Amino acid sequence: MQQSDVGKAEHGWRVAALVVLALGLLFRVVYFAQGQDLWLDEATVALNVVQRDFAGLAKPLDYGQVAPMGFLWLTRATVLVLGENAYSLRLLPLLAGCAALPLFWRLTRFAFPQSAGAQLFALWIFAFNDILVRYSAEVKPYGFDALFCILILHQGARWVAKADGHTTLALAAILVVAPWFSFSSVFLLAGVAVVMLAMLGRRSNRDRLLAVFTVLGLGFASFLAHYLAFTRRRATSGLIDLWADSYLSWLPHSMAELKHTGDLLASTLTGPVGLTSVGIGCVLLVISAVRPQRSVRVVLLIFVIALAGAVALSTLRLYPWTDRLLLFVVPGFALWLASGMLSLWEMCPAEKTRRLWLTAIIWIGCITWPLFYLGLRAVRPFADQGITRVMQAIEQRNPDGAVLYVDNDSMATFLIYNRWRQYDKRFTIHSLDDSMRLANGDKQVWLLFPDVFIGGPQHREAVLKSMDSRGTKADAIELLKSAAYQYRLP
Repeated sequence: MQQSDVGKAEHGWRVAALVVLALGLLFRVVYFAQGQDLWLDEATVALNVVQRDFAGLAKPLDYGQVAPMGFLWLTRATVLVLGENAYSLRLLPLLAGCAALPLFWRLTRFAFPQSAGAQLFALWIFAFNDILVRYSAEVKPYGFDALFCILILHQGARWVAKADGHTTLALAAILVVAPWFSFSSVFLLAGVAVVMLAMLGRRSNRDRLLAVFTVLGLGFASFLAHYLAFTRRRATSGLIDLWADSYLSWLPHSMAELKHTGDLLASTLTGPVGLTSVGIGCVLLVISAVRPQRSVRVVLLIFVIALAGAVALSTLRLYPWTDRLLLFVVPGFALWLASGMLSLWEMCPAEKTRRLWLTAIIWIGCITWPLFYLGLRAVRPFADQGITRVMQAIEQRNPDGAVLYVDNDSMATFLIYNRWRQYDKRFTIHSLDDSMRLANGDKQVWLLFPDVFIGGPQHREAVLKSMDSRGTKADAIELLKSAAYQYRLP
């Protein structure tokens, strides 16, 4: 291929990358603008934020919630400035999600300076990751995990390449701030520490030695300060029990444990990373490990050490191996897969047709589906499928008020919207717990399930079966995220 053809191809890849970047930003903004009702996990965080002051947020949170202090305080400040609503509560995750995209593209250009195609492959995986897009529009801190992974990988690798004063200062600042917004940043801190200390053995001098211990000292001091002051007091056995099935086994004692661990590891590629095919993904990872791209070695080394730390803590039952807590792996795996794709391209015969066919097969078979899914969700949102729509329907049917029993398992979702819309001024509100106790004298009641996903369909079916034995179902409002049922009692 002539030099001019190569230049045109690289220009085409870069134009495509800009389109992907723009679409990724658009999806995040659209999901935010849709204004979907808060679900239970968001509602529990939101209630803590709106009901407490800054000092109160430093204490153990209600509803068993745990979140980094920087995220909580900044979200509280946003609510105070912009008002108390779902958009102000979700603004911080949106900004983190949108900022991560151009920063990741910058990282891909650092990792693959000579291959715009590899840059595009990695950016595609990251930009159209449906879990990342989702958490860019929810009151949760998980988007910051990916953001700080990008910052630490990039700045850490830049420091290894050129440890000047500006790079050292920037890396130190990132490592100091990261623990206050991302729990998983400690894994990246460990990865950077190992690489920086290893570099001392090869290129050691007084200035570099001072820089290494200053940067790492500040980073670990910040992590310990946050952990000792806040995180340690919030750790609960309830959270450990909640994720009981989400831990890896270091030495499986049975085939069932071995299969469970294998399934969890494989789900990393289909879950947080968002690949359609685990097989293709594994092939690319192996090719990259056997034939790594020189330009991305340091970045991947930091990431692999961080990943090993997460695996180790999971085997000790200290860190659940589940989608939302693994979003920090998305940038690293995207680069790793792109490195494998580039190595595979170089291993192929030089014929342009074969390379194009190979690229098309991997692209379509591995990473195309998330784009279609995000597009479908953008066109057909779930914005009108939650508690506010159900409550509007109940109000239309009962303009003079009614007796409302709210399922206790997802009561927090009702409470945040009751705070904003004051349903308790128009309805008589009761909590419906496992005892299924109803107030005497009620002849007509509504049962409200604010979040039908909590407890699963079995829980709702059990409640309705108990009510069927007491009265007659007169009406039902069933939406995707919320439901309500009217009963007439004897």
